[in-house]
Amino acid sequence: MILLLVHAAHADTLTLEQALAAAKDHPSVRQAQAAADAADARADQARAGLLPTLDGGASWSTSTSTGTSLTAELSASQLVWDFGKTAGAWRSWRESAAARLADEAQAELDAEWGVRNAYFVAVADKSLVEVATQTLANQDRHFVQTQAFVDVGIRAPIDLATARTQQANARVALLQAQNAYDIAKATLHQAMGVEGGLDYDVSDQAFPAVEDEASTTDALLEQALATRPDAAAMRAELEAEKAQVRSALATYAPSLSVTAGASEAGSGAGLALPGVSPSAKVGASLDVPLFHGLSGVAQVREARAALVGLEAQSDALRQQVRLELETALRSVAADKAVLAASEEAVLAAQAQLDLAEGRYQTGVGSALELDDAQLALSSAAAQRVKAIYALAAARAGLMSALGR
Repeated sequence: MILLLVHAAHADTLTLEQALAAAKDHPSVRQAQAAADAADARADQARAGLLPTLDGGASWSTSTSTGTSLTAELSASQLVWDFGKTAGAWRSWRESAAARLADEAQAELDAEWGVRNAYFVAVADKSLVEVATQTLANQDRHFVQTQAFVDVGIRAPIDLATARTQQANARVALLQAQNAYDIAKATLHQAMGVEGGLDYDVSDQAFPAVEDEASTTDALLEQALATRPDAAAMRAELEAEKAQVRSALATYAPSLSVTAGASEAGSGAGLALPGVSPSAKVGASLDVPLFHGLSGVAQVREARAALVGLEAQSDALRQQVRLELETALRSVAADKAVLAASEEAVLAAQAQLDLAEGRYQTGVGSALELDDAQLALSSAAAQRVKAIYALAAARAGLMSALGR
């Protein structure tokens, strides 16, 4: 497991690439792989009806009245034609297996999306710890400064009480931020599908721009439908159901098979078998369904209804993909604008705090003004962190919508 390897190597950071590599062994991915393997095995079972069968057998007996007898037999049979009933069933299972393989690819993409999202939540929470740490450092400095002013009689004792309150509040905020960061790392563990301790940090990585993030929904829709594994699974399911319809229609038709066999039997007293009589046979059988209680009609109706249902699901998936693309593209554009505004807010808040500190040192400003400026900077810094995470989450959502 990746976290155990990180700890063993005495590393203290986890990169996004390491987290994504760990997710390749996520339980949901392994489950999808097993389902794909099982579907492939079912397709092979269905294909067996198109291949010849070969059976052999032997029997031996002895008695005091008839003596000893030995019989050996070998037989083979082959389906010649059943108007596509067996072949249609095999094609249906083969397409179902292709759909499960696409489900496996979708499970991998879902796991990667979960890791990206959880990773950047952890990055954001780590940044909020840094914001809270800086806020506490500022409050500690303000407290020392205020205490010096109070000691020389420049400031009233209430300023010191206010500074002590703000210092305590900043310490509480830091503890809460650290706890949120630990919870985010635990959530990241679950997204990766691993277990381990929390004595590491996530790397300070930014989510790079996604190709085509400035494009339009109409321009990307067909590309997404061609790339997404869930869309590929839906196409395979449709082909499987169409093959099932053809197979159900073939239940009305006759089927032709050929058989061949050879046997050899002998009997005699004791262990000697002088009376050996070999034989061989060939034959053909024609099975014509006449009336089976209308079960074939019902099978055809069921298969056609299932096909109509899948076509509706396919239309719904197309609409869902369009919605996901529209949402992701608009979120990326909006969050980029929000991030730019939040960066301006941080610069303005820092300038406000610098002015407030200067005014307080010269005795012009008040403790309330200083506290308001510090709060404005802390809020602006936290908002910037949230904007960075929101943009990362939007880009991760766009990648997921595109099937990347």
